[in-house]
Amino acid sequence: MVSGFVTLIIFMLALGGMIFVHELGHFIAARWAGIQVEEFGFGLPSKKLVTLFKWQGTEFTIHALPLGGFVRPKGENDPNVPGGLAAANPWKRLVVLFAGPLMNLLTAIVVFSFLISFEGVPVPGSIKIDSVSDNSPAQQAGIQAGDILLSINGQNVTEVSSAISIIKANLDQPVEMLIDRNGEQVTITATPLSTRKASEGALGVGLGIPPVRQRLSKASPAAL
Repeated sequence: MVSGFVTLIIFMLALGGMIFVHELGHFIAARWAGIQVEEFGFGLPSKKLVTLFKWQGTEFTIHALPLGGFVRPKGENDPNVPGGLAAANPWKRLVVLFAGPLMNLLTAIVVFSFLISFEGVPVPGSIKIDSVSDNSPAQQAGIQAGDILLSINGQNVTEVSSAISIIKANLDQPVEMLIDRNGEQVTITATPLSTRKASEGALGVGLGIPPVRQRLSKASPAAL
């Protein structure tokens, strides 16, 4: 229940942010094109709660529905209003129209680049132990999250699917795994159990691919 509520809050914040950035793009483009903007509202158009300030003819306000924002350009639908949107040059109107989606695109690129620079993205070629379940065969054998799996029973593994196949072929039998732990190779023996649920994995580990910064590929983790 709590996780669902948190997910909803995150979704609403993300949606509100997208709307706000979209409208900000329209506002910046309108100002660049010399089109007057009468109001920049924080929140969806609804009951105005307060006017924050006025700047160069634009009233900055807060509205009752706190989601995103909106802009109200002068003469939006009336070509007879001087300095308004409808009276502007067609190319300027197009710039204002497409500035919103363009702003969303640029924001997505910046956010994505920021995440990559800090977290990186997985690149195929090696297998990482993402997680180890409590009281699992992997935990009892001493496997740790962050270990890099190099081989199983002498067979080199570079793909998650191949590691899963080897483990499934050796259920209820000890398997020898060569692990790279912080640059040091360690040999660990563990017994995958057929009695464990499929969602838990026979060993109780989550497998993924080590992240590498400044790359643009990704693979999903799997349970083993």
